[in-house]
Amino acid sequence: MAEARWLASGNWSRYVSRRLKAPSLERPKQFIEWLLDFGKREPGRVLYPTSDDVAFLYARHRDELARYFQLYQPPVEAIYALLNKQRLTRAAAAVGLEMPPSWLPRDDADLAQIGASLSFPVLIKPQTQILYFPHPKGMLVTELKDLAAAYETFSKRARHADELLSFDPMAHRPLLQAFYPGARRGIYNLSGFVDESGELMIARASRKVLQRPRKLGIGVCFEWAPVRPELVEQLAALCRDIGYYGVFEVEFIEQDERALLLDFNPRFYGEMGFDMARGVSLPLFAYLAAIGRREELRRAIEKARIQPDVPTQAYCHRFMLEVGLWAQQLSGTLSRSEVSQWRNWLSERRGNLVDAVHDPQDRFPGLVEVASHVYAYARHPRAFMHQVVLDR
Repeated sequence: MAEARWLASGNWSRYVSRRLKAPSLERPKQFIEWLLDFGKREPGRVLYPTSDDVAFLYARHRDELARYFQLYQPPVEAIYALLNKQRLTRAAAAVGLEMPPSWLPRDDADLAQIGASLSFPVLIKPQTQILYFPHPKGMLVTELKDLAAAYETFSKRARHADELLSFDPMAHRPLLQAFYPGARRGIYNLSGFVDESGELMIARASRKVLQRPRKLGIGVCFEWAPVRPELVEQLAALCRDIGYYGVFEVEFIEQDERALLLDFNPRFYGEMGFDMARGVSLPLFAYLAAIGRREELRRAIEKARIQPDVPTQAYCHRFMLEVGLWAQQLSGTLSRSEVSQWRNWLSERRGNLVDAVHDPQDRFPGLVEVASHVYAYARHPRAFMHQVVLDR
């Protein structure tokens, strides 16, 4: 495992046979140089993206990396079409997928003109999270009078690395997006694998029932959901149109009878263990595709398709949930009845719950995960108060 952070939980798994210190992705040029140097020394390893940052970097440097690594890597144009919300909106519309309305102001005058026509609240979001530090997800604006100041504040809050801006100089401008309160109560996810033809495809579905912070945050709890075949067909068409293949996770807001596409993640993703527990071995599929064993890949996917998908299964980052319940009950952010509802949720799924980190057969990653969160809370108490205690 190659990692910049000492307290990365995966570093401490008993299945990791070797640990390497890699440069931070905040220095993308140095990261790619380090990776190429490693590949020259030890060629032939499979390389697959685990974040938006490396999905873009592996795609942009695909030809160089392919000299030393086994890849299953679409071109950079396909990756960027999925990870830039403006480009994704156009690509999705071409196959009949709808996204929340969004607007990209060209300058301050354009921002004022667009703002005057909007219904509030709205979200200010980055066009893309690629090489965007320190990764703020968005800002909710409830009134027109606050829009200009909020847009300026958000624009200064983070920066994109030069590696991204040299590819798309306009990527630094945030966009405005319609806000749907229903996103707090559950987001529908489709995740799986698709090959180059778009014909060899498998998908599982889930609902993100809790995120932190609840308005706009990372997933904490997921439940089983039925697969919607019409959405799978549209996603297959989208992948064929833009030339994407590999592992995917796609998020939708369910608004009445409509499913509005929020994000398409062309990579491994946080709750992937949930799909693996349901018989879909996505790392195996990516590995077999990268080393060219297509017949084994086909058999593995066919085997996964007949695996029972148990509706009682769920996924939870238990530590994040427990800390949030404890802190928000003390602060009054959550009522006693709401806390009881989540305690009951955990109790009802006992025996069918996939934990994000904790594994009785591999305990150290769970302990390190707790230590890393405690360290982060102690180092950034204002962020802990804002995001965890007050849930904002």
